[in-house]
Amino acid sequence: IAAVVGNPLLAWLLSMAGGEELSFVLMSFLVMTLLVAFVGGLGPALLSAALGAVLSNFFFAPPRLTLTILEPEHAIAVVLLFLVAVAASRIVTMAATRSREAGIARTEADLLTTASLDVLAGADRLQALLLRLREAFDLVGEAIMGADGNVIAADPAAASLTGLTRV
Repeated sequence: IAAVVGNPLLAWLLSMAGGEELSFVLMSFLVMTLLVAFVGGLGPALLSAALGAVLSNFFFAPPRLTLTILEPEHAIAVVLLFLVAVAASRIVTMAATRSREAGIARTEADLLTTASLDVLAGADRLQALLLRLREAFDLVGEAIMGADGNVIAADPAAASLTGLTRV
């Protein structure tokens, strides 16, 4: 929605504000594309980059209200807007994805740290550990097994699904 609504809205605002300088207009559309990339991801950002290039050409590059560009440097500027917007959108999208992945990894590491402390606290805490693992990883049933293959602890769901029992 931001790509489809935001770019025409930006074009309207720039025209109302008297945005005559093509470089300012192009930078404004680049910023819009980066915002769309951060919020919506790569697909909407590509649409935003294309719309920004077309709208900046149509409304702000002479001759106005046509898709024709008379001056070669204006044509190069519009093409560069599109290329830079696409490249920057990809970088912003990758950074946002990695940030989300880091948050998930941090949560899992915190859980595993707490789980390790629960195990060190004693065997009576194993059921609490199993409950914490089930909630964090959205598991149906879980069991803790020793290196020898013996079950150390199993929650009721794991026991009923697999027939495992605590040794």
